[in-house]
Parts: sequence; C-alpha cells; structure tokens
Amino acid sequence: MQKALIIALLLTGCASEALSDELKMGGTGSGLMLLEKLGATCTQGFETRFVVIPNLGGAGGVRAVSDRVLDVSILGRPLKPEEVAKGLTEAASIRTPFVFITSHSRPNGLNSADVASMYGSGTPTWADGTPLLIIMRPKGDSDTAILERHFPGIAAALDKASRRREVPTAATDQDNADMVERIPGSLSGASYTQVKVENRNVRFVPIDGVEPTLENFERGVYRYGRTLHFIVPTPPSPAAQRFIACVRSPVGVQALRDTGNLLNPE
Repeated sequence: MQKALIIALLLTGCASEALSDELKMGGTGSGLMLLEKLGATCTQGFETRFVVIPNLGGAGGVRAVSDRVLDVSILGRPLKPEEVAKGLTEAASIRTPFVFITSHSRPNGLNSADVASMYGSGTPTWADGTPLLIIMRPKGDSDTAILERHFPGIAAALDKASRRREVPTAATDQDNADMVERIPGSLSGASYTQVKVENRNVRFVPIDGVEPTLENFERGVYRYGRTLHFIVPTPPSPAAQRFIACVRSPVGVQALRDTGNLLNPE
C-alpha cells in the first residue's frame, strides 16, 4: 500500500517574503531516503513542504514527472530519447559506489575476475566454507545492467543462476536490502547511498582488496559505481528549481557527501 512520507518545515524569516508550496518527489527505490534527506536540507528557509512518494520505481517516476504529478524524480539510468522528446530534462546527476553487501558477519573479499563464475556456480561458498546465497535483481533492472557492464561473462552466469529455483529475485531495492539482511550468507549488489541512508544491517564486501568507501571511489581506487539522475519536467516548477539549485550549492554538495554521493559537474 502506497503512503506519502510528509515532512513540513516552517519558514524562519520574514513572513511577507515566504514561499508557500509543495515539492513532490519519487522514483527509484535506492534514492527514496536520499530524497528525504535532501528534501529536509533544501526546504529549510521556505514554507515548502515536501512529499516523497514510495513504490513508484524508476519508470513510474518518469511517468509521474511527465504528467506533472511529481516535481522531481530520481532515476537509475539516463533519460531515453523518447522521454526527452516528451519534455523531460536531467537537471543534475550524482555518483555513488556500487557495492556488494551481505549478512555474513566477516565476509572475505571478492576478486573481480571470479564474480561471474561465482554467480554461475551451483554451490558457491564463502572462504570459511559456509554457503554463499546469491540474491538476484530482475533482468531489466539497472543494478543488473551495472553487473553486466563491470564484470565480464556475468550475463551468462546470471542467466544460469535465474534457472536455479533456490536463487531468489528481489523486485525492488528495498526488497533486495531486506532479503540481504534476513538471509544467512546472502550476497547482492546495491547502491552505497541506499545502505548508508537506510542504516542497513549489512556488511560491505571488498573487491580486489579495496574497501568500497566514498573516499576510495572518489580517488578512483574503488572502480565500481552507479549514477543517479534528477529528472524534472520542462519547465520545472519553482519548487523543483529551488531544490536543484540547493543540490548544486555547497550546502547540497555536503549533504550529498554525507549520504554517500558525489555531485557530477554540469
């Protein structure tokens, strides 16, 4: 069941100069709590209440912005040409590490060259001999596309894994994180920012001996990342314009860093 998460922030300035409106946002699941954090930061000083609508997903968020039901949507892929033709615009984009997460209390690291064979194995294990239980995402999901882009040979391994009955598929980003927390020995890909802002009870898995931290990602030492895109209609609403301006401001850049993200230059 859908429900809106609403936080109202009161104006702290001259009432005669107040701006009173609503900022409606939504989109891909891994970015929802990020929108909550940024919304709280970027509506300070205005009589603007913000609403983050859950359960839309990336495609639903794009449709909602196109129909002007949302002011801003966060999307895990670039806009398609047909979406741009409908008047949608990417107003800003951010980068966050793409990470492997697990419920294992002391996971060993992974070698990037072995990821595909691990996904294709019928009986993968952790270094301590305990079962390693893969959680998959749907074939067309952006996380699946990231795996296929970064790890050679994994497309065939994912196809093989999808045919094994014991391998579960998480439909949404929240389902994915829930399953990782719940299933012993789990392993799945996720966005670093989602794990951080949702305070998930999981462990990060190093790749090729490198810890997946924002600092390592920024330095280029940790090579695996994903981009999240802020989408607005043309022309954007005044509330959306203020939000994007805030995201690009020093205050917004710091809020992004605090939530595990780096702002892409214009």
